[in-house]
Amino acid sequence: MNKTLTLNVGMDIESTEALSANVIREILAANGLLLGRQSVVQSDTEKTLVVEVTPGPDITSPARMRGAIFQSAVDLRQDCIAAWNERTNTGGLIGPRAAAWGRFNPEFFFNLEGRRMAQKESA
Repeated sequence: MNKTLTLNVGMDIESTEALSANVIREILAANGLLLGRQSVVQSDTEKTLVVEVTPGPDITSPARMRGAIFQSAVDLRQDCIAAWNERTNTGGLIGPRAAAWGRFNPEFFFNLEGRRMAQKESA
């Protein structure tokens, strides 16, 4: 399985603590994800680590990949992590409180260059 996903991982925890990019990288790797290109961008509310991940040798199915991202969200005390699959042009929110955030919204998802996947609609 050679599936590369781009993740957006918020670096704030409940607006009281900040995660470092190093801690996020360590947790993703500890959950079996191999890290590729990455950058830190400023979203509307917090710094966000944008990182490409591929499955490590123990991740043999899409369900295990999703499980590794879910566990990373738990370990990082994040409601969810946004994930984008460029190959299928699909995105999703993965984590213990993903449902509370609704559907994946490309207006809030950043690519590695710090650009949003879609323009935000003006009010």
